[in-house]
Amino acid sequence: MTHVVRGSSYNGETGHIKRLPNELLVQVFHAYDARMEVALHTYAPKNERCYRSHWLPLMLVCRHWRALGVSAPSLWQLIEVGKNKSWIELALLRSGSLPIRLLFTDKYHPSQSLFFLLPHTNRIQKFIYQAALSHELVASLRCLFDALMPVLDEIEILDPSHPFVAPTFGLPELRIAELSKLRTLRLSFVPIPLDANALCKLHCLALEGPVFNDSSVSYRDFLRVLQGCLELKELRLRRLLSRLPNRTPPDHAITLNLPKLRKLVVWDLPSVTSSFLAGMHLSPEVTLRVCHPLARRLSDARMVDAFPSLLPTDRSGIPILQSVTSASINCWQDFDVALKGTVGAAKVSLKVVGSKCDDGSFYLDAALREFRLLFAGAPIKQLEISGDLDTVSSIDDHLSFLDGFPALQTIDVTAQGSPLTFLLALARPSPFLPSDASDSSEPSGAGSDEQSSERIVCPELRSLTLAYVDWQQGLIEALVTVLRRRIDHGLPKLKKLALTLSMEKAGPPEEVGEQLEDTLGLYEEELKSLTGNFEWWSAD
Repeated sequence: MTHVVRGSSYNGETGHIKRLPNELLVQVFHAYDARMEVALHTYAPKNERCYRSHWLPLMLVCRHWRALGVSAPSLWQLIEVGKNKSWIELALLRSGSLPIRLLFTDKYHPSQSLFFLLPHTNRIQKFIYQAALSHELVASLRCLFDALMPVLDEIEILDPSHPFVAPTFGLPELRIAELSKLRTLRLSFVPIPLDANALCKLHCLALEGPVFNDSSVSYRDFLRVLQGCLELKELRLRRLLSRLPNRTPPDHAITLNLPKLRKLVVWDLPSVTSSFLAGMHLSPEVTLRVCHPLARRLSDARMVDAFPSLLPTDRSGIPILQSVTSASINCWQDFDVALKGTVGAAKVSLKVVGSKCDDGSFYLDAALREFRLLFAGAPIKQLEISGDLDTVSSIDDHLSFLDGFPALQTIDVTAQGSPLTFLLALARPSPFLPSDASDSSEPSGAGSDEQSSERIVCPELRSLTLAYVDWQQGLIEALVTVLRRRIDHGLPKLKKLALTLSMEKAGPPEEVGEQLEDTLGLYEEELKSLTGNFEWWSAD
């Protein structure tokens, strides 16, 4: 980046190039460091968050850049607190009198005393602790919590090495009422008072586990305080609601209407989560993430209505369900099964998480039914599906699902099993919509006219991808038949058709490969004529 000045210089030359002014060059350093700032605002801890400021290598560019890096206090405001105490002290010195943001990572060992920070507590603006919680840490934290921190606006304390596990020792209480600037509070098991005056100022509140210092704080008490948190933009509650006493019977008289809320995350038991959401009034712009964490594997859980159980029966207070334009059904080999949807910047995610990595593909059949129920009427244009297609044995099941989303333009399927019944459903008429029948006084036309009057499902479909599905005899022939039938019914041909075929279950590799080559040799040109772009690959 250069600053070009046109005109005469002292030596009479034009087009003289000067270096960037220092104030602009500092902004370049800050932009280079932007990734760290993004990481600070991610609640779930990730290994990528454990690094120093990215701008440091820029000091090697030249002597001027090094001098600027050393002398600009604003570049030293973000301080990673790790095992190198000398580095921390250097950053404290070079940051001058500016507010500082402390990021503790897993490089920090709790045996290191934090007393050297006491002279700087009046400058601590952010306190982000992502290291192991231990007995040794208690004294250090207590000395900091007892000090005045007049500019502190963000606190996060959690142990990423043992998520959701309460420490076996007591942590010092955080007196949030004395932190007048506090706007962001993320805590795991750190005790705080249920102080309505302090909490009502927050923009972001994330609580995990039992955090209130008074064990008698009830579910009703917490909801009443939340009613006054009108400045909240983000609310995350993980395994908190189910640990509050007096949750039954659910008190639907207490409703929550948080006008500035844009993100709501709830991890808890389905009965608790659905009851909590029943009292919420969410705007269409709110991102909603709901999760049921299991104490066992997905395949051992005997799940029934896994996703509807996370939401109230009356879902009118969650309008995003009927407005998503892109969505996914994820039942793959992972820790979880999930339904997700997106509209604009808002997202909805319903997830069931197992205790260990497991194959959740068995739940696809149920997930399709539950997705159709929960997202009924949504104008979904893009859909991703993953799971085991063999669990959906009936064409009618696929047909009922596809018929619920007539606006679909793109379908991407990543699945094991046979795609045959799914493909055949794409050539079937809607079981619920009436045909475009002619006037009853007119004589019926030829058979082809009667065919064209049928309402085939997914009339807007333009792109279809089938990845890692099983190759079988008759699959390509069926695909050609489906494409022909859709065109015969007046639907435009697909702009894109992509196949990735798995040969693993089809037989001996050489024999199966020859069969596939022969079949595609017969139909490839026709497939290309029936689509705008046809591509295929073998996965083995």
